[in-house]
Amino acid sequence: AFDAVVVVGGLHHLHPSLYQAMDEIYRILKPGGYLCFVEAHAESLANFFRAHWYNSDSMFEANEEAIQVQKLLVDYRTKFKTLRLRYGGNIGYLVVLNSLILRIPLPLKKFLAPVFLRIESLLKPLSAIRQLSCFAAVQLQKCVIP
Repeated sequence: AFDAVVVVGGLHHLHPSLYQAMDEIYRILKPGGYLCFVEAHAESLANFFRAHWYNSDSMFEANEEAIQVQKLLVDYRTKFKTLRLRYGGNIGYLVVLNSLILRIPLPLKKFLAPVFLRIESLLKPLSAIRQLSCFAAVQLQKCVIP
């Protein structure tokens, strides 16, 4: 059994077996253990474009799909207590973090990154709005069953 499981950008690769993976994570966690994940979420405006891009780019597998975070939290409310849910990320997240996927040449990235990260910091208040953010950061705690 584990005290914590941390997943950064991995759950969206598990469709259609996401719920099987969640059940397995639940199984291996100690009572009171933590599941923390950061994932692209399905309720964002960026996901509309991401879904079309995933379908047209051969780099992506057919099963890659942003996480429906709100639905997942409701479906697992008897197994996990939601401790934290934070939305974030905008243009800097999209360009800098996804520069490999966007195929931005490394020499160009060192010039683009400071510009887009500055824009990200200016737009940060907007990224707290679920529909305008790119990712959800979630901390769950396995419910202790008496």
